[in-house]
Amino acid sequence: LFNRSLFWSTFHVLVNLALITALLIAVVQVSQIEALNNSLLWGVFIWPLYWYCQGTLMMGTFVLGHEGGHQAFSDYPMVNHFVGWLLHSLVLTPYNAWRITHGKHHANTGSMENDEPFVPLRASQVTPISRKIRKIWPLALIQMVIIFSIGWFPLYLVGNFGGPKKYTEQKKSVNHFNPWAAFIPKDQVNGVILSDIGCGLVTAVLLGYGLGFYGPELTTIAATRWGVLLKLWLGAFIVFNFTLGLITYLQHTDEYSPHAYAPAWKSTHGAFLTIDRSYGWLYNFATNHITDSHVCHHLFSTMPFYNAKLATPYIKAAAGAYYMEDDTRVLPAFWRAYRTCGFVPDPQDTKDGWAWYQ
Repeated sequence: LFNRSLFWSTFHVLVNLALITALLIAVVQVSQIEALNNSLLWGVFIWPLYWYCQGTLMMGTFVLGHEGGHQAFSDYPMVNHFVGWLLHSLVLTPYNAWRITHGKHHANTGSMENDEPFVPLRASQVTPISRKIRKIWPLALIQMVIIFSIGWFPLYLVGNFGGPKKYTEQKKSVNHFNPWAAFIPKDQVNGVILSDIGCGLVTAVLLGYGLGFYGPELTTIAATRWGVLLKLWLGAFIVFNFTLGLITYLQHTDEYSPHAYAPAWKSTHGAFLTIDRSYGWLYNFATNHITDSHVCHHLFSTMPFYNAKLATPYIKAAAGAYYMEDDTRVLPAFWRAYRTCGFVPDPQDTKDGWAWYQ
């Protein structure tokens, strides 16, 4: 199960990129059907369906780059880093800066002081208006959609939204695109610059099409090139943003999953403060099982994702009550977590340093 096959990992990358390409070609071809293109069905159903499917596949691309960052892609570090850099650049994620903070997340999962994503707010940090918004469901829903649509990029990657406060307390940059950000070691500066170049190249390709430097007009999709980009790329990218935030949030957030302050927190707690959830076999496949084998991933981060799924039943049997799995449907679970997991007590108000959501 710990064997990292370059062949199989590359196969999954090719499948992911082939599906993205096929979906892109399909929607362009369908747009040329005049009767369908002028119908209400096109705008109300087909485009949202395309964005959902393409954004989900982009999440799969991110997960395969994530494999490279964990050295789970193959036995060859240089290959792993190249694949991670390439795939994460395609979804505008600065690979090396992400790799550094994501490594900190794995080393500090569930720590109130040192974890990275979705660190809970403390009761003293929650404003009265924020508490009221969560109690009024239409406002909570609007807030949730906005936050998760832009929560990964730009809020977290640029502004450390949901991340630990220790970086902002240092009064240093918290921007993942900044090679000299608070969390970037000096010996990793060049790697972050390389990641910025990768994201810059992808951005240049997108802008180049919008400015008319290359590519067909595709007037059956939109009257302008910028309209084409909005429909073919931006909608899917927002879904990818939302998906990444949603999956990460539900991996580490629910009313029964606590965090801990030092010294109660121990590194051995981290993996078992993680929740496995199935999103359905097709969605699990499209996102390369980052959803339903995440506990295994936190225990054995260099195990390839296609083997982590096979190992999960054994972990479940061995861990017993310490293994967390939730079979609640995803959207109800998301809504429950968002409404009930508003904040945790401040350290002086906890019992033995364990912080449960309130």
